[in-house]
Amino acid sequence: MEYIVIFSGLVLMYVYCGYLHVLKLICRFARNETQYADSAEYLPSIDIIVAAHNEAAVIKQRIENILSCDYPAHLLKVVIASDRSTDETDHIVDSYPDPRVLLVRCSTGAGKSDAQNEALEHVEAEIVLFTDAESVFRRDFLRELTQPFSDASVGVVGGKMIFTSGADTGVEQAQGYYWQYELKVRECESQLGILAKASGSCLAVRRSVIRPIPSDVGEDCIVPLDAALQGYKIIHAEKAIAYDRMDSTVTSEFNSRVRMTLRNWTGTWRRGELLNCFKHPGIAFSLWSHKILRWMSPFFVIIASVGTTMLASDSVFWTIAAFCMALFYLAGIVGWLSVKFGFRLPLVRTIFSFLLANAGFMVGVIKALAKKKVIAYR
Repeated sequence: MEYIVIFSGLVLMYVYCGYLHVLKLICRFARNETQYADSAEYLPSIDIIVAAHNEAAVIKQRIENILSCDYPAHLLKVVIASDRSTDETDHIVDSYPDPRVLLVRCSTGAGKSDAQNEALEHVEAEIVLFTDAESVFRRDFLRELTQPFSDASVGVVGGKMIFTSGADTGVEQAQGYYWQYELKVRECESQLGILAKASGSCLAVRRSVIRPIPSDVGEDCIVPLDAALQGYKIIHAEKAIAYDRMDSTVTSEFNSRVRMTLRNWTGTWRRGELLNCFKHPGIAFSLWSHKILRWMSPFFVIIASVGTTMLASDSVFWTIAAFCMALFYLAGIVGWLSVKFGFRLPLVRTIFSFLLANAGFMVGVIKALAKKKVIAYR
């Protein structure tokens, strides 16, 4: 039992701290794999697919934001993939006074991925960019995002998503620490040429690389994996800045974690060949460390918690360990209370965020193993 608990603790330390430090250490000695031509003249044609379902409140502003980007007008097209919207979304898009804006009404109403697949039938550009209706691009976003494609070995480029929220509920503050860690990991993986994921709200891909997106898997998961299987590199474009809204309530954040884990777990195992460390050593290393072990972390938390409790009577060491574990959960409860009542306690909020994310991971993995299908836009 002691060895199992120690192993669980080491795995958790590796997933949430050690992995990044390992990447940084390797980056110090490894050749930079992400060098590409620094040419402002490289401007490929780009079609932007916006997945939309009842987005009448924001769809006009989204179109205007995209078209206002600093990019040649004749190289840009916006395709709104409306998944049987029942509000004014279709009317707003269809009547928009710009020929570069195209409305594609999804015929199946089966969800985001199917809507994107139908939209792909209408794209002709060299680069396809997937985004959401509530995201916002910085003016230079498209230039920064497409620049890495000047390297023919690059198949997918993900932008740097910055999450914002107008509500000061505390959830977005706690999740901010998690997201900053995530971005640092992606930056290092990109530098080493082992990145295999990107944010779905700012994901660009060569049209020749795209494969049909399964209805139960998100584009942020499957598109980079398909590119990696074809031998292309996935790049994190640090200067390509986009903004999106972060979930600001405990319930919405939990549901988001469940949904993302379910869809990404399913997609990752569907491309299980990439998890073979003998065939794809770099990508497998990043997938196991960055994704699989992280999604499994709640089970290691449970093992560590139960194990330290059972061993508490064996020695002073395990008694102290059990006491520290109890303090950890107490801090999580205090963190939840600080979020609920608006107290500014960053440390305990972060602990609560960790526990909330792990609860979402666990439910998502269980649903994935039970083959529960989730289709959603957020």
